[in-house]
Amino acid sequence: MLAGFVFMLIGSTCNADDTALGAVGGVLSPMTKHPSIRMVSEDVRIKIEDDRTKIDDRIDDWVGMSVRCRFVFQNLGEACTVKMGFPEDRGGDSSGLNDFTSKVDGKPVKVQHVEAKHNLDDQPSGRGWYVKTVHFDKGQTRIVEDSYTGSASGDSTNVSQEVYYILETGNAWNGTIGKAVITADITEVRNFQTISAYPKNCKRDGNIIRWEFIDFKPSGSDNICLTFAGDIYCAFNVNGKDIFDDLVSDFIETGTAALIIDKVLMVDCRQLGHIIFGYEMVEGIPVAVEVNNTISESKDHKTYAINIDQPKYVDVWNGDKNVQVPLPKRKSAVIAVTVGSLHASVNGRPLVLKTAPTIHKGVLRLPFIQMARAMGVNASRDLNTGVTYVRTKK
Repeated sequence: MLAGFVFMLIGSTCNADDTALGAVGGVLSPMTKHPSIRMVSEDVRIKIEDDRTKIDDRIDDWVGMSVRCRFVFQNLGEACTVKMGFPEDRGGDSSGLNDFTSKVDGKPVKVQHVEAKHNLDDQPSGRGWYVKTVHFDKGQTRIVEDSYTGSASGDSTNVSQEVYYILETGNAWNGTIGKAVITADITEVRNFQTISAYPKNCKRDGNIIRWEFIDFKPSGSDNICLTFAGDIYCAFNVNGKDIFDDLVSDFIETGTAALIIDKVLMVDCRQLGHIIFGYEMVEGIPVAVEVNNTISESKDHKTYAINIDQPKYVDVWNGDKNVQVPLPKRKSAVIAVTVGSLHASVNGRPLVLKTAPTIHKGVLRLPFIQMARAMGVNASRDLNTGVTYVRTKK
């Protein structure tokens, strides 16, 4: 495939832009390189929005999309006829692409869906091609437009959803790509947070995220990825260490590590200590710390006491083996909170909260930023990327 706009999930819809097709053993596949057709420009506009589905008595929220692609091709050689294919890669229970249409120079063209099969057992592979034939006169420039809709599939934990636009396969055409502009509109994404956008050289204006590439041979470092998170919203960077994966692995079965409630980042009380004290700078590098986090509650499940302690030593790899290194300053905290109350305490000092603790999905949630600062660390949230940064005060 030439370029791709892909959802990566457990069960996913994967698709890509038009590419030149050849035949290998009767199976359609992209050519390594077309000898004379160059992609002069591509303009891809992606509208990303919530896709809400009701299953029995449960509401499932996923990320959906509608995509419009405009490609300008120029024939640098003699007259030729090119078989162009728009790849589709389905996984899980995904239905693949919907409402796929294609135009050449503004006129609708017939597109055939060809299902690919496994080479070993001749069974459907979940992959296919939307195929059309385009003729080029000598030196002719033609405009190809594709549009479609799609939605991601996933699992019941709804951890994260990633939208990819794969640029690196663009070298299937002759020469360089003159200009590529990829625009993602996330205005209609309301039930998800935008965690990250890569490459980082994108420009963001409100809910519009835009990448631009000029006269380039795409590589893997140019591939675009937008990551969204639903209930599990746990993109944290602690003393230079991203700990998203750590939190997801701990809470994928039991609940959500952190999420946005009424525009406030609320953290699961069981993870408060791990996030704030879980990584320390030791000899110039962030090192994981096994934090003790104990919780007790009143009989009416209203008042909670949370005790957090760091160990005296941490294991640090010295290139040969793990050695125990004492923490520069051992941290601890004793927190008292009441569900629904703005009055709390940290290490015996009264604290008036701006957002009251709440029980959400069966566990106690605390306002993270204010709690972290009361525990003596710097904490701030980047509203553009959704990442929360935690730094130990020197």
